[in-house]
Amino acid sequence: MPLDQLSSTPDISEGPSLASGRGRPPSTLLGAIGEMKGTLTAVFLFSFFINLLMLTGPLFMLQVYDRVLGSQSPETLVTLFVLVCFLFGCLYMLDTVRGMIMVRCAARFRRRMEDRVHIVGREHVSHGQDWGPTTAMGELDGIQRLMASPVTLALFDLPWMPFYFGLLFVFHPMMGWLGLVAAAVITGLAMIKRLITRRPTWYASRAKGRWSKALQAAEESGSAQRMLGLEDGFDNRWLKFRATSLRNQVQADERAWMLLCAARTFRIFLQSAMLAVGAHLVLIGDLTSGAMIAGSILLGKALGPLEAVVNNVTNLQTTFAGARRLERNLSRSSADLRSRRSAALPDVPGTLDVTNVTFKPRELSLPVFTRLSFDVQPGEALAIVGRSGVGKSALVRLLTGGNAATMGRVTLSGFPLYELSESALAKHIGLLPQFLTFFDGTVAENIARYDPDMVLADVVAAAELVHVMDKIELLPKGLQTDMHWAKQILSAGTLQRIALARAVYSKPNILIMDEPNAGLDQEAGALVSRLIKAQTAAGKSAIVITHSPNLLHACDKILILENGTQKAFGPRDEILAKLAAASATNTKTVPHSDPTAPHPKGQERSETVET
Repeated sequence: MPLDQLSSTPDISEGPSLASGRGRPPSTLLGAIGEMKGTLTAVFLFSFFINLLMLTGPLFMLQVYDRVLGSQSPETLVTLFVLVCFLFGCLYMLDTVRGMIMVRCAARFRRRMEDRVHIVGREHVSHGQDWGPTTAMGELDGIQRLMASPVTLALFDLPWMPFYFGLLFVFHPMMGWLGLVAAAVITGLAMIKRLITRRPTWYASRAKGRWSKALQAAEESGSAQRMLGLEDGFDNRWLKFRATSLRNQVQADERAWMLLCAARTFRIFLQSAMLAVGAHLVLIGDLTSGAMIAGSILLGKALGPLEAVVNNVTNLQTTFAGARRLERNLSRSSADLRSRRSAALPDVPGTLDVTNVTFKPRELSLPVFTRLSFDVQPGEALAIVGRSGVGKSALVRLLTGGNAATMGRVTLSGFPLYELSESALAKHIGLLPQFLTFFDGTVAENIARYDPDMVLADVVAAAELVHVMDKIELLPKGLQTDMHWAKQILSAGTLQRIALARAVYSKPNILIMDEPNAGLDQEAGALVSRLIKAQTAAGKSAIVITHSPNLLHACDKILILENGTQKAFGPRDEILAKLAAASATNTKTVPHSDPTAPHPKGQERSETVET
């Protein structure tokens, strides 16, 4: 059944709300597994009956050798065979249903967790951590694949191993002890395999990650490589990582293959050993020939789940390690889809209020900035100025909901900004970042921010508003050109305008621009000034990080940051007047250029020094 129809298929253990995919999603993996306890209980019960039916073959052998051959009765043989066919049919149906339940259970688990996992991954990226959405979703995919694989069913069968060993002891203690020794040897071989392959596998995985990143970087910067003459260097770099990965992987595979062959050979030897023990017991009169054959089959049934788990121990360890990391990050994260409010936010321009805000990333010992307090009212434009490294870009991430304040509050229309959903933020806030980033898809999709209800006319209107539509029309497919290729063709200034079109596409109530005139000519700089004035004239807000005097004069307020603190904030004319007064105060009188020459009293020259 297609996965998109899973939500319409009622589950045997979950109520209508979960079967339809509704309800509050769990916040952790354990919570999601807890929702499936009814389904897992059903799988456990299925496993009980399946393992009982697994005795069909050994019991049939026992009856054939001890009863049919002894009585020479064809009727008994036919009756037993018909019964065996029926029982094997039941076994097939139960095993099939059990597998289908686990496949659907795994898909349901992924669907219930994927939104939250993706959000938590993005949250970690926003805090500058390497564990992001790609890694998080990969770990979730690994859990889903494991849940839907035969290995999970083997884990459900493991608890029945003592039952099989108990039957071997019933036949004869020697057969039972042989089975236990066999299980211990197979487990020991698995532990040895893990020990001798762990180190090279880790190095191979690490090197593989590095060469994959190197290849991706080479693909994304192909033209830049050619222009800078870096192609040979890039090739040598990723080939070095690839060689390291291959060398360690070959070493790990050789060791694993050696242990796998040992386990396989031992497994075949066990069949002969069990037959030899059984034959010896038959010769001394302690066992029947039917029990001898049945014991050999029972040993295979008992060791089957263990072998399946042992052969996949590396995959199990990798998946469990990813699950533990994912659970830890989910537990620590404050992100929750259902706790983020969007419906209550009014669809009108509101006040952006920053109150006593301090921001310190976990990785830094000192805060980026402390105790910032300012506001932007509807119809106002704010200019944020300051030297490089004072925290302007970090402040932009707070103002767009990318990061949460360590202390203080950032609110929009009275709602904590970081608690608003991404859809609400995208509707109310438009951003032009300092460093342009475009994503997989067409030019139109990038401008529309992957809006599922994208209207092409709105995309054209946004492009025309920033005077970039004429450049886009020169592309091979216009707005439908793949952005990856458009980046290789278009100039930096044109890409800046496309990013600006993306910022204004949703007609945001707050337009935030980080160094908007970077890479733009004088005409484009005037365009940014007009956008700011149009934004405020419409009763909306604009925030711009800039050093351009023209953009400063287009704003109503100015915020000056210095050494991570708020040096000044207020109306534009008032702040500019204070700066002019401070500049005049810093004008001082210094002696002539020759400090060794004497000067008559009163003969001095004035020199203005900017501090």
